Amino acid sequence: MNISELRARIVKNLSRRRHLKINTAGRRRAAVLILLYPDDGDVKIVFTVRSEEVAEHKGQISFPGGAWEKGDRSLLETALRETFEETGIKVAKDHVIGRLDDTFVLVSNFVVSPFVVFLDGPPRPKLNTTEISQIIEIPLSRLYEAEERIIESGGRRIKSLVFTYGEYVIWGAT
Repeated sequence: MNISELRARIVKNLSRRRHLKINTAGRRRAAVLILLYPDDGDVKIVFTVRSEEVAEHKGQISFPGGAWEKGDRSLLETALRETFEETGIKVAKDHVIGRLDDTFVLVSNFVVSPFVVFLDGPPRPKLNTTEISQIIEIPLSRLYEAEERIIESGGRRIKSLVFTYGEYVIWGAT
């Protein structure tokens, strides 16, 4: 399957389903972008490593995005704005190809809404190092290698799907 066929397949699968919405009463809202792009016959996905200066989830791997603010007209606008603020990556709305299920993050009381983006090529990040320490780009095919494990975080033991890529451990809401 070539990249165009894969993109079309992802769009078709996303358009066939209704995403799960979680009750947000008493919870904070956030939105992220799942940035995909073609790279040498493969598709890569962009993750960020949160800095040690942020209030929550220090040093963890996440998708670019962040908290909803009063001026945001929609959660998609939140994801686009926060991604640009963190990474310098400006995404046109016509690159957004769908939305995945909302996810509740118990430790920070956020309901996170993920939007899927398919870029034409590799992004050119300019990091806000107060929020993000680095960008990681991982082949999408590696996501199939996830396994269930117990992770220790903040003095808690959490059962989560986990996958590793070199030195990086990706788990939790991401």
